[in-house]
Amino acid sequence: MIFKMPAENKIGEGNTNGISEDRLKKILIVSDKGQDLSLPENYFSESCTIRKAENGLEALKLLQHNFSPDIIISDYIMPHFDGKALLSYLKNNIMYKDIPVIIISDVPGYETMVEIVNCGAQGYFLIPYNVKELCNLVNSILETK
Repeated sequence: MIFKMPAENKIGEGNTNGISEDRLKKILIVSDKGQDLSLPENYFSESCTIRKAENGLEALKLLQHNFSPDIIISDYIMPHFDGKALLSYLKNNIMYKDIPVIIISDVPGYETMVEIVNCGAQGYFLIPYNVKELCNLVNSILETK
Protein backbone atom coordinates (compact mmCIF):
# COMPACT_ATOMS: atom_id res chain seq x y z
CA MET A 1 0.00 0.00 0.00
CA ILE A 2 1.49 3.34 -1.03
CA PHE A 3 0.25 6.49 0.65
CA LYS A 4 -0.01 9.28 -1.86
CA MET A 5 -0.11 13.03 -1.52
CA PRO A 6 -3.74 14.14 -1.61
CA ALA A 7 -4.78 16.29 -4.57
CA GLU A 8 -5.38 19.20 -2.19
CA ASN A 9 -3.67 19.86 1.12
CA LYS A 10 -6.62 19.98 3.50
CA ILE A 11 -5.05 20.74 6.82
CA GLY A 12 -6.96 19.39 9.79
CA GLU A 13 -9.75 17.68 7.87
CA GLY A 14 -8.54 14.22 8.82
CA ASN A 15 -9.35 11.01 7.00
CA THR A 16 -11.83 11.58 4.22
CA ASN A 17 -10.94 8.69 1.97
CA GLY A 18 -13.67 6.31 3.14
CA ILE A 19 -11.39 3.81 4.87
CA SER A 20 -12.47 2.77 8.35
CA GLU A 21 -10.26 4.62 10.86
CA ASP A 22 -9.35 1.43 12.73
CA ARG A 23 -7.89 -0.04 9.49
CA LEU A 24 -5.72 3.00 8.75
CA LYS A 25 -2.03 3.04 9.57
CA LYS A 26 -1.29 5.10 12.68
CA ILE A 27 1.40 7.75 12.94
CA LEU A 28 2.43 9.49 16.14
CA ILE A 29 4.10 12.87 15.56
CA VAL A 30 6.03 14.21 18.56
CA SER A 31 7.15 17.84 18.40
CA ASP A 32 6.95 21.00 20.44
CA LYS A 33 7.37 23.02 17.24
CA GLY A 34 4.40 22.26 15.00
CA GLN A 35 5.90 23.78 11.88
CA ASP A 36 8.83 21.34 11.79
CA LEU A 37 6.59 18.33 11.30
CA SER A 38 3.51 19.86 9.68
CA LEU A 39 4.56 18.80 6.18
CA PRO A 40 4.61 15.04 6.85
CA GLU A 41 1.38 15.46 8.82
CA ASN A 42 -0.27 17.12 5.83
CA TYR A 43 1.09 14.43 3.50
CA PHE A 44 -0.39 11.55 5.47
CA SER A 45 -3.49 13.18 6.99
CA GLU A 46 -5.96 11.61 4.54
CA SER A 47 -4.43 8.13 4.42
CA CYS A 48 -3.41 7.59 8.05
CA THR A 49 -4.64 8.25 11.56
CA ILE A 50 -2.35 10.89 13.02
CA ARG A 51 -1.97 11.71 16.70
CA LYS A 52 0.29 14.43 18.03
CA ALA A 53 2.21 14.95 21.25
CA GLU A 54 4.20 18.02 22.24
CA ASN A 55 6.98 16.08 23.98
CA GLY A 56 8.13 12.59 24.86
CA LEU A 57 6.08 12.45 28.08
CA GLU A 58 2.86 13.19 26.19
CA ALA A 59 3.83 10.55 23.64
CA LEU A 60 4.30 7.97 26.40
CA LYS A 61 0.89 8.86 27.86
CA LEU A 62 -0.73 8.22 24.47
CA LEU A 63 1.05 4.86 24.23
CA GLN A 64 0.02 3.93 27.77
CA HIS A 65 -3.59 4.78 26.90
CA ASN A 66 -3.65 2.16 24.14
CA PHE A 67 -2.69 4.23 21.11
CA SER A 68 -0.51 1.83 19.10
CA PRO A 69 1.21 3.70 16.28
CA ASP A 70 2.74 1.94 13.31
CA ILE A 71 5.49 4.56 13.30
CA ILE A 72 6.65 7.52 15.40
CA ILE A 73 8.16 10.67 13.89
CA SER A 74 9.78 12.71 16.64
CA ASP A 75 11.63 15.96 17.04
CA TYR A 76 15.02 15.56 18.72
CA ILE A 77 15.08 18.62 21.00
CA MET A 78 11.98 19.05 23.18
CA PRO A 79 11.32 20.06 26.78
CA HIS A 80 10.62 17.52 29.55
CA PHE A 81 11.52 14.37 27.59
CA ASP A 82 13.40 14.78 24.32
CA GLY A 83 13.50 12.60 21.22
CA LYS A 84 16.62 10.72 22.29
CA ALA A 85 15.13 9.91 25.70
CA LEU A 86 11.88 8.81 24.04
CA LEU A 87 13.76 6.63 21.55
CA SER A 88 15.87 5.04 24.30
CA TYR A 89 12.80 4.36 26.43
CA LEU A 90 10.89 2.80 23.54
CA LYS A 91 13.75 0.59 22.36
CA ASN A 92 14.38 -0.68 25.91
CA ASN A 93 10.73 -1.49 26.61
CA ILE A 94 9.39 -4.82 25.40
CA MET A 95 5.94 -3.35 24.67
CA TYR A 96 7.26 -0.61 22.38
CA LYS A 97 10.64 -1.78 21.05
CA ASP A 98 9.26 -2.79 17.64
CA ILE A 99 7.69 0.59 16.84
CA PRO A 100 9.80 2.24 14.13
CA VAL A 101 11.02 5.72 15.08
CA ILE A 102 12.29 8.50 12.83
CA ILE A 103 14.04 11.47 14.45
CA ILE A 104 13.97 15.00 13.02
CA SER A 105 16.67 17.33 14.35
CA ASP A 106 18.13 20.77 13.96
CA VAL A 107 21.31 19.65 15.77
CA PRO A 108 24.03 19.31 13.12
CA GLY A 109 26.79 16.79 13.38
CA TYR A 110 27.67 13.31 12.31
CA GLU A 111 28.04 12.19 15.94
CA THR A 112 24.42 13.04 16.74
CA MET A 113 23.18 11.09 13.74
CA VAL A 114 25.30 8.05 14.63
CA GLU A 115 24.15 8.22 18.25
CA ILE A 116 20.47 8.32 17.24
CA VAL A 117 20.79 5.50 14.71
CA ASN A 118 22.74 3.41 17.25
CA CYS A 119 19.87 3.93 19.72
CA GLY A 120 17.58 2.21 17.22
CA ALA A 121 16.06 4.93 15.03
CA GLN A 122 15.05 3.85 11.54
CA GLY A 123 15.89 7.28 10.20
CA TYR A 124 17.44 10.62 11.05
CA PHE A 125 16.70 13.85 9.20
CA LEU A 126 18.39 17.20 9.72
CA ILE A 127 16.23 20.34 9.50
CA PRO A 128 15.72 21.60 6.86
CA TYR A 129 14.94 18.14 5.54
CA ASN A 130 13.69 16.84 2.22
CA VAL A 131 9.99 16.09 2.79
CA LYS A 132 9.86 13.68 -0.14
CA GLU A 133 12.73 11.62 1.32
CA LEU A 134 11.06 11.53 4.73
CA CYS A 135 7.70 10.52 3.27
CA ASN A 136 9.36 7.85 1.11
CA LEU A 137 10.98 6.34 4.21
CA VAL A 138 7.68 6.45 6.13
CA ASN A 139 5.91 4.80 3.16
CA SER A 140 8.57 2.11 3.00
CA ILE A 141 8.23 1.35 6.71
CA LEU A 142 4.40 1.38 6.63
CA GLU A 143 4.33 -0.97 3.63
CA THR A 144 6.13 -3.63 5.66
CA LYS A 145 3.68 -3.46 8.58
